[in-house]
Amino acid sequence: MFGKKKHVDVQFYTEVGEITTDLGKHQHMHDRDNLAAEQSERELRHKLKTAFKSFCEKVTKTKNKEIKEVKQISSKKIEEETEQIMKHAQKLIDKAETDKQGALIAFRTESTKQVKKMIIESL
Repeated sequence: MFGKKKHVDVQFYTEVGEITTDLGKHQHMHDRDNLAAEQSERELRHKLKTAFKSFCEKVTKTKNKEIKEVKQISSKKIEEETEQIMKHAQKLIDKAETDKQGALIAFRTESTKQVKKMIIESL
């Protein structure tokens, strides 16, 4: 987040060095200065490259940590919801079993009554 807005893609950049060309004829006088400036510029580029690489590694590490946390939270939530679904399913199964037993008892009772009635009628 930057400010109060959430962003998806962010770019970082920095100027690494100056691009200049000396078109003068007296180059031999400034060779030592040029060499020192080039060496200084190489060192600066190396420091910037190292700092940027470190920054990228920190961002990657932080992002990976966040992803890991989201995975753990999601996994835990899925387990909890699965457990609730299993409990509800077991309650439905138990109710269906109870209803089935009640229906069987009712049918048995009705069947017994009909058999008794038939026996009485046949006598």
